[in-house]
Amino acid sequence: MRRHLIERFTDTPLFRVALVLAGTFLIPVLGIGLTSLPLVVLFATSGDRLQGAAFVLLSIGGALGLVGWVRAVMSARAPKRHNLTATLTFLAIGIAAAVGVSGFLAFFALESESPWLAVLASSPAVWVLGGVGWMQRLPRLYTEHTGRPVDALPVTHLLTGIGLSLAAVLIAVGL
Repeated sequence: MRRHLIERFTDTPLFRVALVLAGTFLIPVLGIGLTSLPLVVLFATSGDRLQGAAFVLLSIGGALGLVGWVRAVMSARAPKRHNLTATLTFLAIGIAAAVGVSGFLAFFALESESPWLAVLASSPAVWVLGGVGWMQRLPRLYTEHTGRPVDALPVTHLLTGIGLSLAAVLIAVGL
């Protein structure tokens, strides 16, 4: 079966190194975001609700995306035993959250002209590419192992489109 360009690119050792480096920036930030979630919810009720809601949605979306990445790695070893639709949905949610975070950081990087914020803004973009690569790889692996095509891909594309639209709206409102 034919491998797509994004799948071949995300399967290289150089991209894996970039993914690990981006993860060293993002996973601690995600951990801080998830641990401070109760405080954000508490303060969002008294202050700016839009920023609080965006923070909560992006934190939960990032956590679900990380769950999708772990499920994708496990599913690549034994595609028959995993629910591919759930894994692809988690990946789609994570991609939408990473696009939102990347856009938010890119806006502040351009505004403050900070090179470190530009590096931080590129980190979610690496994870977006990794997620899209897994979304290409998993259906191919499933088809190769079972002989049946995957019918869940249109659902994940729809969810990715909705998530990207929501991320674009949140970015536009934040500007």
